[in-house]
Amino acid sequence: MMTKAKTDPTHGTRLLVDTAVANATLLFTSENKRLGDALETHIKYTRQLSQVETERINELRRVDVAAVFLANDRAAAQALVLATQVQASAETLRALVATTAGAQASQQQQVTTQLLERLTAVEKGQYESAGRSGTASSLLDRVSNLEGTKRVGSNTSTPLLIGLLVILGILIIVVILMALRVVP
Repeated sequence: MMTKAKTDPTHGTRLLVDTAVANATLLFTSENKRLGDALETHIKYTRQLSQVETERINELRRVDVAAVFLANDRAAAQALVLATQVQASAETLRALVATTAGAQASQQQQVTTQLLERLTAVEKGQYESAGRSGTASSLLDRVSNLEGTKRVGSNTSTPLLIGLLVILGILIIVVILMALRVVP
C-alpha cells in the first residue's frame, strides 16, 4: 500500500489563512491610517490652540504694558500738580512770613521808639530836677519826698512806701531792659 503523502496545509486552509492575513493587514493598515489622521488632526488643533493662547497672552501683555504706561503718566501728572501746589504754598508762606516779619519789625520799632522817648523824657526830667536843686537826686528820692509830705507824722505808711519804691524800681528796670532789647 502506498500511501499518499499528505501536503500540509491543505488548499482550503491556506486560503483561509491568506484571507485572514490579508484582512488583518487591511485592518492594521486602515487602523494605522485612522490613527495617523487622528494624530494629524490633534497636532493641527494643538498648534492652533497654542497659537490662539499665545496671541491671548500677548494681548494681555500689551494691555498690561499700556496700563503701566497710563499709570506712569497719571503718576507723573499728579507729581507735577503736587509739585506746583507745594511751590505755590511755599511762595505763599514765604510772602506771609515776610509780611509778618515786616509788620513785627514795624511794631517793635514803634514800641522801641515810644520807650526811648519815655526814657529820654524821664532822664530829661531827672537832669532838669538835678539842675534846679543843685544836688543829684534820683527818681526814688523824689517819690520818697512826695510820700513824706503826705505823711501826717505816723510810721504806718513806711511799708507802703517801701512797696511803692520796689514796684517803681522794677518798672524802671523793665523799661531799661526793653529799651536795650533784652526782654522781648
